[in-house]
Amino acid sequence: MSERISIVLADDHQVVRQALHALLDNVASFTVVGEAADEARTVEAVAELRPDVLVLDLMAAGHGGVEAILLDRTLGDQIAHERIQKRGALFAR
Repeated sequence: MSERISIVLADDHQVVRQALHALLDNVASFTVVGEAADEARTVEAVAELRPDVLVLDLMAAGHGGVEAILLDRTLGDQIAHERIQKRGALFAR
């Protein structure tokens, strides 16, 4: 079985996060590894969990979507670099 794609959900509405989580749990190749309700927790979750995908509500109250993405550009670049290396290693096998 191939590696599952890790996902963090970031939305200020709990019901939206729960619905997305339930939907994504039904996809065998996805795994939701974390959720966040505000900008600070979103950045923490991405830094800690290093997901493959961040599902982010760009219009959410409590985080400014784009600002969360740009908040730590170095972290984003580092995560992207790690993912490229990891995927490259998988293809090299």
